[in-house]
Amino acid sequence: GSVVFSHRTAALIHGLWLLDDDDRVHTSQVKKPKRAVAGRRRHTRILAAEEITEVNGLRTTTIERTIIDCAKSMHPRDALVVADSGMRALVRPRRDSPNRTARETEKLRARLLTLAEEGDRRNLRQARAVLAYADPRSESPFETVVRWIGVSRGLPKPTLQPRYVIDGYEHYPDLRWRLHVVKDGKVVRTITLLCEYDGKVKYIPGATDGTGADRELSERVMAERRRQNRLTSLPDTFMERFDSSDLADEGAIFQRLCSRFLPSWVAGLRPVPELLGPPRH
Repeated sequence: GSVVFSHRTAALIHGLWLLDDDDRVHTSQVKKPKRAVAGRRRHTRILAAEEITEVNGLRTTTIERTIIDCAKSMHPRDALVVADSGMRALVRPRRDSPNRTARETEKLRARLLTLAEEGDRRNLRQARAVLAYADPRSESPFETVVRWIGVSRGLPKPTLQPRYVIDGYEHYPDLRWRLHVVKDGKVVRTITLLCEYDGKVKYIPGATDGTGADRELSERVMAERRRQNRLTSLPDTFMERFDSSDLADEGAIFQRLCSRFLPSWVAGLRPVPELLGPPRH
């Protein structure tokens, strides 16, 4: 058969992150189908043999092709979530080899940008923006969303998983934004904002019996507090923590991201329209 699973359905088959609410089955085929089928979205196009793979017996587009298709067809927020997780699957980033991770990421990004230029040119500018900002070091879809809220509204690209060693403890916060305050050509101050996305898993203990579970949970919370205290003991370093209850109000998240920086600098930030996309409800 010439029918291949593609777009978000291929992302699902590959086990990539998905946050959109499209529940249709997406397929690609060479010939235009004779009639529409409920719950299906059929894309008509010719795929090269190297753009098709098999996962658990299902013919599907490769991860690279899937990233491009989603970057051109989804809201940029949801496309960035797919692109981060797709790049993560292909690069397999490691905190202890940042140089290798950076090299592999840029090689992959160049391949994806080339692939995006081929075929359907609709939403090409959006796809370029999504690929330019995608990062395999993102460790959860919601961490990606916090980053997207910042960069789509004009914050520069943050550093993901930066390494800190403080008092012999090694820490990798999720995101780091830095602002160098320059006066008379000299950096007089560096403001650092660290961000963490707290998934429920972080604080759910493995133990199930009442007392043991409570003790383990309180130890985890205390360890996390000590970790935050070590990081924010550094000069001009602040931390903002987010969880799932924050994500509904993107404007409030952006305000919190900007609150530690100079108002005059924040006033000069300009959104990236191709990354921001249409308003989401």
